[in-house]
Amino acid sequence: MKFRFLTMVNSHNRFDFMPRFYDARKERLNLMLEKYKIIHSDAENEDDINRKIALRQAMTDSWGNRKNRVSQNKSANMRVVLIVIAILFLGYYIFRKSAIQAHEQEIVVHQMD
Repeated sequence: MKFRFLTMVNSHNRFDFMPRFYDARKERLNLMLEKYKIIHSDAENEDDINRKIALRQAMTDSWGNRKNRVSQNKSANMRVVLIVIAILFLGYYIFRKSAIQAHEQEIVVHQMD
């Protein structure tokens, strides 16, 4: 009796990687060409095309806005630091309170003796 699962060998799989490149200059040129075509065309849906271009530009601006990302990272880091400080303070307060109570109990026990 043959155990097929013991003798099975995986077939060779090729790795096919197609690199993608981004050229900002080419993107700007294409955007300018689209705007030129819109201006000089007699299209009925000129408003739709203008809205698409405005949306694309707004998305590009918001994704590429480094200042916005930096400020968001700073605020997130500050929030984490404040939470850690609050937890440390709370832990110190709890342990300090329990230490004071334990010390007071020792004093009471010593006074009873």
